[in-house]
Amino acid sequence: MHRFFFKVAAALAALAVVVGAMGTHLLKNMLEPSALESVKTAAYYQLVHSIALILVSMLYRHYENKKILYSAYFFILGIFLFSGSIYLMVALNEMGSVVARIIVYFTPIGGLFLIVGWLLMVAGVPSKKVYGKDQDS
Repeated sequence: MHRFFFKVAAALAALAVVVGAMGTHLLKNMLEPSALESVKTAAYYQLVHSIALILVSMLYRHYENKKILYSAYFFILGIFLFSGSIYLMVALNEMGSVVARIIVYFTPIGGLFLIVGWLLMVAGVPSKKVYGKDQDS
């Protein structure tokens, strides 16, 4: 499972770099400054949490427990809900769609998922070793 998370994280990180580069070069003259800033923020959060997912994939190999596993899932869902909703909202706004008003509600849910991912990652790492084995306190 850790390999799966690593591959997903690497793909999401690569996509974040692509979106960031597009925002800097291609979309710079096409979007309003506030929309461009939203795209950059979404790409930044996607990249940061993709790196966190890489860390979780390494932790899961060492501490194979449900908290670490759920942390990975929360990071993946959080990236899609947070960054994905921002990308979609900007695109729909540019097309003049009213659906963008509905999409905006997914962004804070995604942010909450990202926070839960961090908290589960912390909770999934045992705090001490007992007789050579890691153990939760």
